[in-house]
Amino acid sequence: MLDIIGADGTVLYPTAGLAAGLISDPKWVVETIKAYNNWLEDRYTSKDERLYGAGIVPVQVPEEAAKEIERCANERVRFPAMMLPSQTYLGKTCGDEFFWPIFEAAEKNNMPLAIHGGPSRGMGFNHFREFVKVHTLEHPFPLMMQLTDIVFSGMWDAFPKLKIAFLEGGATWVPFMMDRMDYEYESVFGAASRAKLKKRPSDYLREGDNFWVAVELGERNLKYTIDAIGPDRILYASDYPHEPTEEDLTTELPEFLENNEFSNEIKCKLVHDNMISFYNLN
Repeated sequence: MLDIIGADGTVLYPTAGLAAGLISDPKWVVETIKAYNNWLEDRYTSKDERLYGAGIVPVQVPEEAAKEIERCANERVRFPAMMLPSQTYLGKTCGDEFFWPIFEAAEKNNMPLAIHGGPSRGMGFNHFREFVKVHTLEHPFPLMMQLTDIVFSGMWDAFPKLKIAFLEGGATWVPFMMDRMDYEYESVFGAASRAKLKKRPSDYLREGDNFWVAVELGERNLKYTIDAIGPDRILYASDYPHEPTEEDLTTELPEFLENNEFSNEIKCKLVHDNMISFYNLN
């Protein structure tokens, strides 16, 4: 597929591994994730230099998760990022200081992190009887929850060099969340946040290299996200072969590149340059 669409390379993310945050046995999750990361290297990243791997992190055991980040950064072949599940059984999200050893290790090792939408257990969707309804909500909603907790907890003040990408929920929810967080920050309920945070919530998304987001090429309101945060931290992700077919990839990418709504410079950033920048690839 890389040859067919003329891609320089790809970063491989898990499918079943998106549910790793729901494993409740600490020893089991640590060993399972180590085995997955070893398998990913043995099967893919060590076989073709165009293939890169996003390792998984056992967030349930932060000290072991920090060790796994260190191992993948220094001992694995072509692991330019680590993935955090968007949902865990712990009842905590990423702003909780329980997880901060993970962020400390990622920042220390210059390892970008990615939060990938996925399982929706406990999010209020269980009453739906059509999966299309669940799938509409289960990717963007947990990203919004994680982002809100990260920003208002001051996590990017504590780890100012940490890059986090928010994947699989599209990009057009971003301007809404910028407005929503700023509104609450400036309201009577935001007094504690105004005293604690170094910037307004939207500034963490607009400035610097902390916030990155993946785009679906068919999003008609993408221009508003570009207006809100600029074009430098928006990433193209194909999701192939998890859902798209070969036909999808060989039509949607050329259509986007032929779209006169965006300049060639912006299109080049979204489908190539920004990935090089986020994943620290040479």
